[in-house]
Amino acid sequence: MKLLMENWRKFLVENRDAELTDFIARTKEEFQLADLQLHIKKSEPWHPVESLYLSNIRALEKGKGSGTKALQQIIQFAESKNLPITLIPVPDDEDDVERLRWWYEEHGFEDWYREGPYADEDEEREYTKYMIRWAGK
Repeated sequence: MKLLMENWRKFLVENRDAELTDFIARTKEEFQLADLQLHIKKSEPWHPVESLYLSNIRALEKGKGSGTKALQQIIQFAESKNLPITLIPVPDDEDDVERLRWWYEEHGFEDWYREGPYADEDEEREYTKYMIRWAGK
């Protein structure tokens, strides 16, 4: 029975990974993105929730709305999996950090101060604090 459960969990993880890979490819193509980096981040002491981690989203042309539409699609995908989305906003240009943080906040993200041994790290970050959008928000 234990082996059966382990194989089932492995199957579910592999299926989820394949589904995420397909989702990324379709979203990049549909919204003409230069880059889209997403992965499932497992719960760890320094990241205490399992989440869909967004490490990069870049539109080919800024200001045309494709990044916003892609982010809305990502939010819908995460909601369908009941996963929060986590990220550290890192803009192309340091001058754009406040604009980028505002953009994420407009889509339901908030500052996330993790607990545990790495919590001080978050307090020390001036602009690139973790942000989270909880599932069901």
